[in-house]
Amino acid sequence: MPTEKKTVTLRWEAFLKALADNITDPSPDRPTVRCWTRISLIKLFSEIKKQTKLPSTFPDSPEIIEHLINIGWAHPINIDVTQTRVSRSKEFYLLDIGAAHGTNVDPLELLQAYSPYGVICYFSALAYHSLTTQLATHHHIADIYKPSTALKSGYLLSSIKKTDGPLISKRKLSLGEHLFNYQGIPCYIIQRSSALIIGVQTRILGPRTNIKITTLEQTLLDTFNKPRYCGGTSVIFEAWDEGMSRLDKNILNDYLLRIDSPLLMRRVGAMFDLLNFDPSLELKTTLERSLEFSDQYSITAIPLLPGLEFQTLNKKWQVLIP
Repeated sequence: MPTEKKTVTLRWEAFLKALADNITDPSPDRPTVRCWTRISLIKLFSEIKKQTKLPSTFPDSPEIIEHLINIGWAHPINIDVTQTRVSRSKEFYLLDIGAAHGTNVDPLELLQAYSPYGVICYFSALAYHSLTTQLATHHHIADIYKPSTALKSGYLLSSIKKTDGPLISKRKLSLGEHLFNYQGIPCYIIQRSSALIIGVQTRILGPRTNIKITTLEQTLLDTFNKPRYCGGTSVIFEAWDEGMSRLDKNILNDYLLRIDSPLLMRRVGAMFDLLNFDPSLELKTTLERSLEFSDQYSITAIPLLPGLEFQTLNKKWQVLIP
């Protein structure tokens, strides 16, 4: 073998060995090492080149991707995305040597690959926790941000108040930033405050894939945040009916105390009444704290689900219910 060709072969062998080492196990920074976006692959290739001290003459990222496809290490994932200047950032690749061409992946894995620090939530989480028998008609991942100190004192009350009327504007009817469709199902990314999303857990989706997703209790509370994101009224009532026997009362109580939203507490209390659920003494005490707040500030009646209209008033909680 000519010296030059042998050198090229050795460089590729060094690169592929380092690549294999980097895609073996998921980590907090890379929850999935099986599914990658084009951007994340380019970043990984750059890191590997530095690790292996490959020369600048080593092939660039497009050629590396093409080579990986040719040798069966990488497989393009077919998604439906609007063609724009940034649409290439939404190209996905499956790095799985044993996978057949056209292998399907879980849409939750695609979302986690797109936003490694994001949290799967709303309808996606309801379906994942088997809280509904309905198939998710859309999926969400949330990028989490920390609210400023100045907002914390009045943030929870004011933000929920603004969505207590019917949803009429196009902005409010939006499900978030549309990323792509996969197998006909739209996938979205949204921004969520860390003050409102307390319960997050890491679950194993496969041998080389973890996902970050809201806990069962957080998922139920989220139905009072964005009902449309959760699939609407029928999905939400089914979820609470199923979740009543499965939720951990202590965990739910902890979340309510930490979120500290009187409006949320009143809605949970009204839902418990509607479904004849008997909370623990500690949970009942937490919920009834919201009534003290109501007496002080004379808060008017609110709908059980923000943005939806109901006619019957639960007088104890001052919540309109079906």
